[in-house]
Amino acid sequence: MPTLPSGRAFALSMGHIIEPGTQMFTCPEGHYWFQKADRAMNAPPYQPDQPVLCDFKHAPCPTTRQEALGILYVLEAAHPDDEQLYWPGYTVAEPEALADLTAEDRAAWDAWVASDRTVEFLDQVIAKCKAQAEANKKSHGYMVIRERATDEQSPAVLARHVASKHGAEMAQEGLLLEHQLMTKYALDNDSERRRIFNRLEELLGEIDAVVDDPAPTAPEVWHARGIVTRLLLRPIEAERAFLEAARNAPFELSPWLELTRVRAEQGKLALAEEAARKAVGINNQSAPAWANLAAVLMEMDSPQDALAAAEKALAIDPADVVARNVMKRCGGRS
Repeated sequence: MPTLPSGRAFALSMGHIIEPGTQMFTCPEGHYWFQKADRAMNAPPYQPDQPVLCDFKHAPCPTTRQEALGILYVLEAAHPDDEQLYWPGYTVAEPEALADLTAEDRAAWDAWVASDRTVEFLDQVIAKCKAQAEANKKSHGYMVIRERATDEQSPAVLARHVASKHGAEMAQEGLLLEHQLMTKYALDNDSERRRIFNRLEELLGEIDAVVDDPAPTAPEVWHARGIVTRLLLRPIEAERAFLEAARNAPFELSPWLELTRVRAEQGKLALAEEAARKAVGINNQSAPAWANLAAVLMEMDSPQDALAAAEKALAIDPADVVARNVMKRCGGRS
């Protein structure tokens, strides 16, 4: 952390880059996920201790140190000799980040950026983005956000963290079972299908035993219940579960994606469209969100609107299967 001639202290941060291996939404190959402030909700500059509402975005991994430098947050100490840093709201690439530095301060900053220690840090940034992009290849297409539990939290908060963690783990197992169910081996083998459905029934029992009433405390549990009941061909239960997950975590994309799917499968196309548009509103850079909307609009006999949504999905992820199918069926280029 450099202290400049004027006494101002700065630092660079890659904390907004999601840790490799975190369960995330799918995204194009070679992209990394990061948090980005929603400037429509909270415009910078931010003040110390100001809560900032962020969204999740993805972008191509940086390949050079200069690119890595540009994506980093610039942190600053609120007062001289204050070790507590805060984020005013800018990355290095944005001119506002360092706009008010004196010529002397800027020279000192540039010298620090060129130092061996900072260069090593930039290499770590590139490695982190690439590691996350590689891990994203195994993503199941949803994510769960939880705060870290601490010993100082109340028993109720700690119980919520336990339930949330358990719910996320069971949702991942449900998605793994879905993948197994779709394999040729399961499709051709009655005993394998029975094994999978028996485990789904067991998993549903485990989910319902996590908490007596998960609605106010653990949206992850409701999400897991939705996945499992959907696979058990109980769409009404699945829809209710995903709706509860969405109500308790309204800015999470995954429940709205699942609501779109389960409502469409029941023929509730107007409600499916509502969920799909909500998903797009939460993350308009999500190819699955646009593809789901395209599929629903196609079923609602709105081919031009379906094509437009499918094109947006394919602009984000050219390999999106749902969007490509919509393009094919509606007469567009795939």
